[in-house]
Amino acid sequence: FPRRRSSHLFSLIGDEVSRIDRLTEQLLDLAAPRKYQAQNIELHPILWTSLELVAAKATDKRVKFLNDFKASPDLVVTDASATKQVLLNLCFNAIQAVETMDGERWIKVSTRNVVKGVEVMVEDSGPGISPEIRPRLFQPFQSTKSSGFGLGLAICSDILTGLDATIAVDPSEPGRGATFRIVFPCPA
Repeated sequence: FPRRRSSHLFSLIGDEVSRIDRLTEQLLDLAAPRKYQAQNIELHPILWTSLELVAAKATDKRVKFLNDFKASPDLVVTDASATKQVLLNLCFNAIQAVETMDGERWIKVSTRNVVKGVEVMVEDSGPGISPEIRPRLFQPFQSTKSSGFGLGLAICSDILTGLDATIAVDPSEPGRGATFRIVFPCPA
């Protein structure tokens, strides 16, 4: 019994060290953001690669992934690595939002052309974002989840601002999950 207890304690310590490591990494990203190189790139291949990375977790949580890539052309000015980081963050947040929901659980990533850019929408069937947190959603240490640090959306906002892109969240509607909209600029 004591041996089993100590192995459980070591496991908890390992989990907490990993959690502290992730927090430190996020704080460093927020304090001294990485330098990204914006260049002309096709957006859809980056989105496909990102979704492939998320698909396994979504399947494990019985979450359906939908896509509707209508932007044509999809040439934008951004950094591929930064774009992947932002999309992965939004998709993992969406998975966490819908994984405990009853009924149909889905996440949809779509694109469309807008004036001077390409818009990427990440929608989910989750509970949505409460009006109380909405004004502070992209500030550090704001979270709608019971776990996490509330840094992900602040980091996404900083990354996108540095790339002359924008991120916003649609107003809440009863019975509808969250909808995030990113607009990447097109080449001049």
